[in-house]
Amino acid sequence: MENQTQLSFGFMKAQIKIKEYKHYENSVGSNLQYLQITTKCRYKVIRKELLKSYCKVAIEESCKRHKIKIIILKVMNEHVH
Repeated sequence: MENQTQLSFGFMKAQIKIKEYKHYENSVGSNLQYLQITTKCRYKVIRKELLKSYCKVAIEESCKRHKIKIIILKVMNEHVH
């Protein structure tokens, strides 16, 4: 069975196709979460490419440690999707 989800951000639209359901102890399904991290007062502090790469690596390593699969990761000047 194929499940299709469409996500719409201010900067892009994405269609994600989920082909497999995950099997847990008491349930079967797919769980797709959207997360946005924003700086205080939307200050543009992540302007340099080095800071963007540090932020991206930190999020990827944290997700890997907690066994979370990242589908889309976008680092912008004042927030992260």
